[in-house]
Amino acid sequence: MAKEEIALKASDLLKDFERNAEYAVKPPIPVEDIIERTLGVELRYVDLQKILGKDDVLGATYVASRVICVNERLFENGSEGRVAFTCAHE
Repeated sequence: MAKEEIALKASDLLKDFERNAEYAVKPPIPVEDIIERTLGVELRYVDLQKILGKDDVLGATYVASRVICVNERLFENGSEGRVAFTCAHE
């Protein structure tokens, strides 16, 4: 997918969220709310190292079950920005 198309889709998604939220979104973007409220995807914070047996996985998307899992260990170091980035990436 071209960068321009990605940017257009992201802009459309943000507009959809703003319409439903009834307020203008300003940074920091409420990524978790957009995932759950606009996309209808469940967001879970879990120990992915324990589940997957790997220590280098920050997030995992399960498309068929509409679930995004984010490694809860990201919260240990006060990495809220990294959590938001991982959610957005997934």
